Amino acid sequence: MYLDTKDCMLTPSILCWGSWEPETAQSLDDILRPGMNWVDVGANVGVFTIIGHRIVRDGGGATWAFEANPSTYGLLVDNINLNWFFSNVTAEQKAVYSENTRVRFHAPRKFNVNATIGSVRDGNWDAVGDIDDVIDVDAVALDSYFNPGQRLDAMKIDVEGAELFALRGARRILQENHSIKILLEWSPIQGVVCGYQPAELAEEIRSLGFTCKLAEQDRRSISFESLLKIHDTTMLLLERP
Repeated sequence: MYLDTKDCMLTPSILCWGSWEPETAQSLDDILRPGMNWVDVGANVGVFTIIGHRIVRDGGGATWAFEANPSTYGLLVDNINLNWFFSNVTAEQKAVYSENTRVRFHAPRKFNVNATIGSVRDGNWDAVGDIDDVIDVDAVALDSYFNPGQRLDAMKIDVEGAELFALRGARRILQENHSIKILLEWSPIQGVVCGYQPAELAEEIRSLGFTCKLAEQDRRSISFESLLKIHDTTMLLLERP
């Protein structure tokens, strides 16, 4: 993989330990199979895009990767090509949102895994010696991106607090694919920064018919009441009975 040498989070982790968020990688290995179609929402430089497509490509599976940050998107495309994935992989330089529009995007240069549509308080990035580049980017709702009837088997959504908007823009495609499984970041503090309360995301998940499991540590099933008591960032596995 190509990595950003200015990055202070993902790059050191891969260089020192050979992995980034290994429990998420394990979850992808658990739910993806050859021939599946899946979507990587918030792909960054493509760590999970590469891991996922290595699994699904046999049997004609397809991968769609969405990354809004222009500089990070460039590395995503380079990494797809570096791995000789010249078919059935689509990279889109777009944010995934509740509608097709333009959104204000905050892209820190050194902590770029924290790029988000949420506006952090002035001075937060100064405290860690970083610069927050504020840009306008294209955003797309997955319901308008995918044609009716498109089969999707899995999705990873990690967009630093904007997960609610990604789900709202994918209601049709999620209802059409009843057996789809979703790895979704639960990040209450970032959700508030993006403009909503954690209970709103929990209700969206419930209304779509999903149940929740933790995708880290003991991977137990969790009720929506217990979910709202989790204040730290974690990954969830959403699936339907």
